[in-house]
Amino acid sequence: MLLSFETAAYGNSSLALFDGENFVGQKFLSSGRATSIELLPAVQSLLEKACVEKADTIAVDCGPGSFTGIRVGIASARGLSDGWSANIIGISQFDFYPYHADDETKQLILLDAKAGGGFYYELRAVNAKRERGFILGKDIAGALLRPNEKAVICGEFDDEILTGTEWKHNQNIPVTDAKSVVKAAIRNISEGNEQPVEAIYLHTTIKAATKSLL
Repeated sequence: MLLSFETAAYGNSSLALFDGENFVGQKFLSSGRATSIELLPAVQSLLEKACVEKADTIAVDCGPGSFTGIRVGIASARGLSDGWSANIIGISQFDFYPYHADDETKQLILLDAKAGGGFYYELRAVNAKRERGFILGKDIAGALLRPNEKAVICGEFDDEILTGTEWKHNQNIPVTDAKSVVKAAIRNISEGNEQPVEAIYLHTTIKAATKSLL
């Protein structure tokens, strides 16, 4: 059994239980501080529905996203993992986007930070480590890509922030819920892209980016 938490997405907290072939169930929760009150009873309800006492693996969205939601999700996942001796898998909001890079084209994912006027980004290239960070400014492509470099750019943004590069916009914005966390975790495992359970917080990333600009 794989139990997943999506509490990092703004206004969209949920959890789901997957038996390896099918989803046993999914529950949606209130956002913010109420998530911490509702989450564990919802876990118990899903386990009872599946007639099991625990999950073998737990997958949790580590951000970037809601500060409170990230903390609640990771703390709950770690606590249950310790109590059940279950494996725990971290995924990020970037992992909801399928891999589109190839030998000639990079993939750039931009997530609106919703504060500070910047974007989280992940840059993917074949045979290269994924580069992540936070960036401020208007010419995002010029800062992250070489002139005329081909790229598939995913996310929600205005075209005006991208100039000076040969790119196409992938308009498919993924759904961010607990079922998507399961799918992303399974995809990461199959691609050998397993990640540690480490929070990706907004305020920490903005501070680091601001220092680099001074």
